[in-house]
Amino acid sequence: MTVKVPIVSVIISTMNDGKKLKETIKSFDEQDYEHKELIVIDGLSSDTTKNIIEEYSNIIKFYLSEKDKGIYDAWNKGIKNSNGDWVTFLGAGDRFFNNNTLSSLIQYTNYKNINFVSGIVYLEDQNGEFLGKLGKEWDQKALRNNINIAHPGSLHHKSLFKNHGNFNMNYKISGDYEFLLRVSKFIVAKFNPNFVVRMDNIGISNKKPF
Repeated sequence: MTVKVPIVSVIISTMNDGKKLKETIKSFDEQDYEHKELIVIDGLSSDTTKNIIEEYSNIIKFYLSEKDKGIYDAWNKGIKNSNGDWVTFLGAGDRFFNNNTLSSLIQYTNYKNINFVSGIVYLEDQNGEFLGKLGKEWDQKALRNNINIAHPGSLHHKSLFKNHGNFNMNYKISGDYEFLLRVSKFIVAKFNPNFVVRMDNIGISNKKPF
């Protein structure tokens, strides 16, 4: 009997962040997990983004550049155009922590009924120095008080979006938190107690409160 190998869709949202986008694409390309696809949703950048997309056109499965209503609009477009069994999200500049990160995450999906896998995000400053970490084991009760799940790099089974809807575009920076709250009672989770993504700590969600 042939066992179906799960495909992972990696969705990158970006806007005028060409240099950082290149780092993220290279991080995807270096992953040793072969059953993956890369989707880039761009908010109509005016910098070097288009040139970088052309440079890596052989790696990118789907690319869209048009005005959007923010990061959650971009993610929803990515979901719509993805073919994977599992979906994960990165921002331009985010990088997988190791070359085997996707391989390590996908191992947790072998458990029965699992539909969400998360890990720990390594937060760094502009020089790549360690600032802190984000990400704890799934706890539905604790989630009601604050987001304690590291969303970048988390694997979402496609059924979560199919059955419960996509991200709410009315939220500017906390739509991922709202989504997790909305689907929390349906989530069966596993936790990878290791770093899965490197992320700088100067993103939009750190400039403004939820």
